[in-house]
Amino acid sequence: MLPDNPSNVQGITPTERYLARLCRHSFLRLWSYPNLFRDQKTGGKGDGKELCDLLVAFENDLIIFSDKDCRFPETASVKTSWARWYRRAILKSAQQLWGAERWLREYPARVFLDRGCKMPLPISLSGDKAVRIHEVVVANGAGNACRSHFQSSGTFLIDSHLVGEQHCDTNAKGFVPFCVGRVDVSKRFVHILDEESIGIVLSSLDTVTDFLGYLSTREALLTERKVIASGEENLLAYYLTHMTGEKHSFNFPPEVDGIFLDEGFWPRYQSSAQRRAKNAADKISYVWDSLIERLTASFLYINDDKQRLRAEMALRFMAREPRLRRRMLSKAITDLVHQATGMYRTVQPTSPGDPHYVFITFPKPSYAARDQYIEVRRQHLIDYCLLTLHRFPEATQVVGIATEAGLAGQVSEDLALITRAETTPEQIADAATFCSTIGLRANASDLNVRLGNEQEFPRPARLPEHWRIRPPRVGRNDPCPCGSGRKFKKCCIG
Repeated sequence: MLPDNPSNVQGITPTERYLARLCRHSFLRLWSYPNLFRDQKTGGKGDGKELCDLLVAFENDLIIFSDKDCRFPETASVKTSWARWYRRAILKSAQQLWGAERWLREYPARVFLDRGCKMPLPISLSGDKAVRIHEVVVANGAGNACRSHFQSSGTFLIDSHLVGEQHCDTNAKGFVPFCVGRVDVSKRFVHILDEESIGIVLSSLDTVTDFLGYLSTREALLTERKVIASGEENLLAYYLTHMTGEKHSFNFPPEVDGIFLDEGFWPRYQSSAQRRAKNAADKISYVWDSLIERLTASFLYINDDKQRLRAEMALRFMAREPRLRRRMLSKAITDLVHQATGMYRTVQPTSPGDPHYVFITFPKPSYAARDQYIEVRRQHLIDYCLLTLHRFPEATQVVGIATEAGLAGQVSEDLALITRAETTPEQIADAATFCSTIGLRANASDLNVRLGNEQEFPRPARLPEHWRIRPPRVGRNDPCPCGSGRKFKKCCIG
């Protein structure tokens, strides 16, 4: 059972509130929890201890955020200032994340929404090792100093071979401030984002599936390869403009000794016609986001535990959809709503394990009371979901959404989830009888089936050639891109 996150818990500091707004937009309110606490009291008295600044709990993934806003110290040496700031803002945040992970693994039932530890987290967390945990530091306060030092965007440099205390070793040859790598190779990988890059990443990857895909791919890249990038935005731009099959990827050839991404990738992506076309095509996809929010508002009034669980499962299926597929689903349901008469549409999944969707618009007769109309509409929605199980033997679950036909008057939606495991063969067979009763036959040619075919970048079909160019190959005997003056084989690849 997953009730709403209380609206009074939205971050304590301005940066935490900003992070909470970003995450609620991307991950939606049912799965995003700011400012959690653990009941680690002294002698059973006192307030709980802060666990993390924000937790996103979605299916088998947990994303733990630690947000720190630390003033960048003013010293004679920017290197010394950076080393001090790094320990306070990044290292301490990483330590908080590792502690939060341990607590969530060992005491998943002892997590609370309030400092007094009276309001338990309204979701069941599992300490199972199969749960995937992603840890993200959002370090605020050094952006202006970084911007002034490099005369750049103000985002941190990335150097995957930089480890632990090397971040603070100001006497090391080739030491570069405002550069981040691995905090501690013996512990879980920590993603380090700054005040600028967190907004760029979450606005570019604003669904839980898209963001998780980036975190997983980014972690694999930075732990397995030698990478230097002049800012998170350039790493992101490369990821967004390269695909392996139908998924974004870094897709670097294995023979490359080192990977160096300069400052040009993000500006080229920002100003490209392809990005403008994608953003224009994505506008309709936010119909899906709004639909989830409206259905969530209705979900909060459900009192029956079983109905709440089923509704949350259906909403989770909807929230799992990435931005590209939301575009297709939004088009399908919007087309139906614009029709003045009742219609029915089935959308098949594009990935194994995803649900079939059923959309119906059902006009309200002028003579029918609204309560009576909604009851009949809900029953028709269930019948159409059963019909979909009958028509598609491979379907394991069907999410159904019903609304009014046309755009005039009061609008409402119904949500249904029908699973094959919970449905008897007799119920599915009865769908064929229902189908004949209303004049439809359960054949592919008679059902309005829409598979959809959307491209990430609608025009042109292929990306410009310069987008597909690999980053400059750094030879073993070439000067290291980090600026140390040494050969690459003696520096970043060593």
